[in-house]
Amino acid sequence: MAPREIQSESTDAAIARDVLKGFQIPPQPKLISAVQSAMPNIANVAELIGRDPSLSSALLKTVNSAAYCSTSNKSTSNKSTSNKSTSNQSTTQNSPDDKILSIHKAAETVGLSGIVSILNAVALRKASTFNQSTKRLEHFWESSTQVAIAMSSIVRQLNYTDLHGLSIDWAYCTGLFHNCGMPIIFAKHENYFDVLKTCYTYTGKNLTEIENRSFETNHSVLGYYAAQSWHLPDVISDAIRKHHVLKVLNDLESQAPQVAALLSLLKLAEAMIFEHNEFGDDHANTEWEQIKDSILDFSGVSALDFEELKDIVMDTVDSSALGTH
Repeated sequence: MAPREIQSESTDAAIARDVLKGFQIPPQPKLISAVQSAMPNIANVAELIGRDPSLSSALLKTVNSAAYCSTSNKSTSNKSTSNKSTSNQSTTQNSPDDKILSIHKAAETVGLSGIVSILNAVALRKASTFNQSTKRLEHFWESSTQVAIAMSSIVRQLNYTDLHGLSIDWAYCTGLFHNCGMPIIFAKHENYFDVLKTCYTYTGKNLTEIENRSFETNHSVLGYYAAQSWHLPDVISDAIRKHHVLKVLNDLESQAPQVAALLSLLKLAEAMIFEHNEFGDDHANTEWEQIKDSILDFSGVSALDFEELKDIVMDTVDSSALGTH
C-alpha cells in the first residue's frame, strides 16, 4: 500500500470527509470566557480569538463563506456603479479568490453579533461532538499559538514579505493551523498523543508515516482538508499538508515559491519553540536534524544567525503569552 502522502487525492479526500464529518476543533474553555468578558471591545476580542485555532477557524470560515463574500461583492459593485465616471483601472473590486486572513479584519467584518453567534455555535458543537477531556490538548493549543507568533516574527526579521510575497497574516494562519489535524485524530483515538511521542524518535521516515500505520490517516492530510473547508488559500493548505514530508523539506525549490517560503518559516518556528518537546517529551528533534541544512539554506540563515534569530523570536513569543497584556 502506498504511503498516505502519495496516495490519490480522491482517496485522501474520502478518508478526510469521513473523519471530518461533524467535527470541530475544541476551543480553549478559558478563552471563550475571556472573549465574552472582552466584549464590546472588538480589538481585544479579535486578539483573544487569534490565540485559539477553533475560534479562529470558525471566524475565518464564516467571513470567507459564500454568503459573506456575495454580500461584500454586492456592496463593492454598488459603489463602483455609482463611480462609473472613473476609468476601469481606478475602480477596484475584490476577486472572488481573495481571502480575509487577518483575525482583526474578520472580527470587524462579522461584528460583535456575528462573533456571539460563532461562540454559541462552537460551544454547542463542542458539547455534542467532543466528550473527551481537553486536558491533553493543552500542548496543542499552546504550541499552535507559539508557532503562529514565531512565524509572524520571523517574517519581519527575514523580510519575507518583500522576498517571497508573504504577509504576516498568512504566516500567522499557517502556524496557528498547521497541527489542526491532531485533535481531529485524538477525537477518535484516545491513544493518539501517546503514539505521537514515538513518531518523533524515528530517523529517515516522515513523522506522518507512523501515524498512517496506526490510524490510516495523519494530521497533515486532515489539516489540509480542514484548511480547505475553512476557505483558507491553497498555498496555506498545501504547506500544512507537506510540513512533515522529508523529501519536500529537503528540496524546497521543487515547490511553488510561496509554499516553499511558508514551509521554511514553519520549520524554523517549530525548531525555535522546541515543538518536538511539546509532543515528543525530551526526545531529540530528529526531523530538524534531517532538514535543517535545507531550511537554513533556503532562508539564508547560518547556524549562528539561527541562534541569534531564535533569541529575538522567543522574546516576542514570551512577551505575547496570555496574561502579559
